[in-house]
Amino acid sequence: MDTTAELFAKHWTYRPDFFDHERDYFERDLHIIIVGSFDAGMEQLAMEFTKDSAKLEADINKTTGDHQQWLVDSHAELMMDHAEQERFLRNMAFVALGTRLIHALRKMLRTAETFCPRNKKYRDTSMSEILRIWAEIGERFGIDLAANADKIAFAMPLNDVRNQIVHDGGDANPQLSFEKCTVGGGDESYLDLRFSKRYPEYVEGSGSLAAVRVTKEQFDRAFEASVVLVKWLAQELRIRQLAYVKSQSQTV
Repeated sequence: MDTTAELFAKHWTYRPDFFDHERDYFERDLHIIIVGSFDAGMEQLAMEFTKDSAKLEADINKTTGDHQQWLVDSHAELMMDHAEQERFLRNMAFVALGTRLIHALRKMLRTAETFCPRNKKYRDTSMSEILRIWAEIGERFGIDLAANADKIAFAMPLNDVRNQIVHDGGDANPQLSFEKCTVGGGDESYLDLRFSKRYPEYVEGSGSLAAVRVTKEQFDRAFEASVVLVKWLAQELRIRQLAYVKSQSQTV
């Protein structure tokens, strides 16, 4: 017959693994809600563009002179609007990805309070939100952050790009406040160029017209890296949870 300690250990060992469940929910939301919504939006945009473009092209072929030129200009504007709408949709998917990642990480850290409570609050505002989470993971669970730096590297630009889209409306070079503007000096005299200088690969255009633009390749890389990070953390926390259960069972 099992001892009380063995029964205690078995109870916790065979209970549902919350961390793996959260990993599963995370991947489900990424595929169904974020990517699914994005794909549906892109499909709708394509349908509307095809319909409106076909109508304009047909009208262009029926007219001449100034009216035709006006229709040609309208068609060019339609193409630009379509490209802008696609950019907006992909940017929003990137924002959703970054937000859902932070939510998953924080939820797992809160659950880990049952066996490894927080001893302090991580509020260092000189660090980005994702770096504060990373610091907490290292300090609370004794995980070697330097050895696992490759798993978090992608999340820093993901978090920064997400914030730029959310807080500056997707402008890569937002205008400085009047007090910070200077006379002369080109763009730097009235624009905040910090983002575009740090992440030029996420910028389309220049000067005051520069906008944040996430490409399909950038989104896909962040998507895959997010899945890897959440899966890795779920496994690390489960190992520590079971180790705690084993240590506690010896005292029962």
